[in-house]
Amino acid sequence: MTPNEFLETDHPRELLFEERHVVVGAKDNPFLQGPLSIEQFNECGHVVVRISNQDTYIEAILRKLAPDRRIDVAAQSFIQVPWLLRGTNRLAVMHERLARVTQPVFDLAIVDLPYDLSPMREMMQHHVSRTRDAGLTWLRQKILQFAKDS
Repeated sequence: MTPNEFLETDHPRELLFEERHVVVGAKDNPFLQGPLSIEQFNECGHVVVRISNQDTYIEAILRKLAPDRRIDVAAQSFIQVPWLLRGTNRLAVMHERLARVTQPVFDLAIVDLPYDLSPMREMMQHHVSRTRDAGLTWLRQKILQFAKDS
């Protein structure tokens, strides 16, 4: 499973879900008490996710939209991000579902991005040679149903 932009073009793909990205930070962060401007977004320090030193889907977009954004910390996974926001005025851009799940545990504020972005299309892909594999077909159906029910 991966964003649509990272898929191989020669293999079948199926949409699992669409996901918005939101800005998160500590609940007492003064920048998150109302709508967040682009200037405020860029001014704050940021926690970003880089997996194997590669930009994630949202980081690739933000690198173009907000090249002057100040990056304070790079995490290896999205689940580490809330830990790095506590007690700071840092911001992070997260998947909305993960932000909503971690919000009460880490006392986070969630606001909209100051940029108008299309939702990320999270996809599932398999090798074309496995299209008729009964076991893989069963697994894909289970994953699709789980994504639909979530």
